[in-house]
Amino acid sequence: MRRLGQKAILAALAFWPAIALASSEEAWEALRDRLISECQMMAEAAAPEAEVVVTPNEIGSEGFAVALVTTRAAGAEGPPELSVCLMDKRSGDVELSAAFFDLPDLSPAAD
Repeated sequence: MRRLGQKAILAALAFWPAIALASSEEAWEALRDRLISECQMMAEAAAPEAEVVVTPNEIGSEGFAVALVTTRAAGAEGPPELSVCLMDKRSGDVELSAAFFDLPDLSPAAD
């Protein structure tokens, strides 16, 4: 009886990578969707009249999913404001940073 239990465990472990791979794609998609939704809501609450763009990186780091959030007030000139949105992968808590100021110019240099 004990040998049968060991065989069942070994058989389950043999299929584990396929099971994990199949569910992880859906889990990453769900995390990405939640990250976009939560960051969008927070940015819209902070700047209700602004156009908001969320660029997600659900992989982020071991503990956090990350998104870049840009906001631009209607009719505003110049670059949009940039913030960072963090989602704790374990708790699901989400935070939005204050806007960055004095960002470096990352546009390609003219030749």
